[in-house]
Amino acid sequence: MPKRTFEVSRVKEARDLSPRQLAVLRELLRWREERARERDLPSFKIIGNDRLMGIARSCPRSRGQLAASMILSEKQLSRFGADIIRAVERGMRVPRGELPSFSPPPHQKRDFVAEKILRELKASRDRK
Repeated sequence: MPKRTFEVSRVKEARDLSPRQLAVLRELLRWREERARERDLPSFKIIGNDRLMGIARSCPRSRGQLAASMILSEKQLSRFGADIIRAVERGMRVPRGELPSFSPPPHQKRDFVAEKILRELKASRDRK
């Protein structure tokens, strides 16, 4: 199976994060994917993107800080807390020159021929 890349730009609101927070988010996504693979679950069943975004925003450096943020439930905190702190630490150690940046998907050129066909199909449908 090929190595999966972790596109932080695919996470809603990731564009609002600093490069350091994006590095933390990328490490959290990697951790979640590994955990999901181990448990044969979809990744969102481990922890949702909204909670990962909250952790990336606050960058807790200890279990106490993570608990105080109240982002995770007690069950998630006891089950994943240490792993999450390690992922945050990995993200915080990424050298400045290697920090990710948010790059939105490339803009698609308009297909005027397809748009014309679509308009004609809609007009044809509306005439019936």
